[in-house]
Amino acid sequence: THYIHYDSYSKMVIYSSASILLFFVAQLSIFSSQFLTAINAQDLHEEKNLEELCAELVAGGHCRSNPDLIKRKCAKPCMNWQKSVRSTDTKNIHEDEPSFFDLSSKNATGSVINFRKFEGYVTIVANVAKLCEEGKTEEIYAEYTKIQQIWPYTVEFVIFTFEHPEIDYDAGADFCEPHKEAFKKQGRAINIMEEAKVNGLDSHPVYKYLKSTFDVDDLDLGIPTVFLITPDGEQIEVHLGPSAREIRKYIYLHLERDL
Repeated sequence: THYIHYDSYSKMVIYSSASILLFFVAQLSIFSSQFLTAINAQDLHEEKNLEELCAELVAGGHCRSNPDLIKRKCAKPCMNWQKSVRSTDTKNIHEDEPSFFDLSSKNATGSVINFRKFEGYVTIVANVAKLCEEGKTEEIYAEYTKIQQIWPYTVEFVIFTFEHPEIDYDAGADFCEPHKEAFKKQGRAINIMEEAKVNGLDSHPVYKYLKSTFDVDDLDLGIPTVFLITPDGEQIEVHLGPSAREIRKYIYLHLERDL
């Protein structure tokens, strides 16, 4: 197994890409009681201890999995982490190679969506963790919708839900009810697709295609990533750790160039 990484010159080294936007995919994980106690009790004057604690939390992926808690005292280290993982890469798709538009998938309500419908649009593919906290899933969908509504006739969003390994989904029968309600809601401007596995032999065909395009075995779920498919399907970009502003910029650049 290897991963896709990108250096500061946007060249691909080895590291993985996983969908989804740090700004939008704030994911709920179970913070350990030790970390919660430590960060809430930490004296602001104990700079050395706080710095060490924040470094441990950042290394553990909590900037992405529990941002509402960690931003209280570790906002700057998380901002630095976000900047450090931002990068991009592009692959050209030739005529004799499989096309993104040849794919299909069920949406959240079970209807089959033929990806040929996305031809002619700038298409964004992102995977969002299955979040069980009240309002979180709806909040993320709303952020994606806000961007799509800037260009409602030229941009499509294709959003897949996946079960994040850091979240305990067996916490109770009603634990994930808020997510289910948002997931099944109809009439959205963005495409909410079926729950998908992004890694492993039984990963979803869309992710098998995207991973093979960038020659990776597995996606690193700790790094938010967005895939951008051009209107003609002849290029696919992967954006690692982009902000909402950067995503809007990438879309704008392609609309200016390709349409």
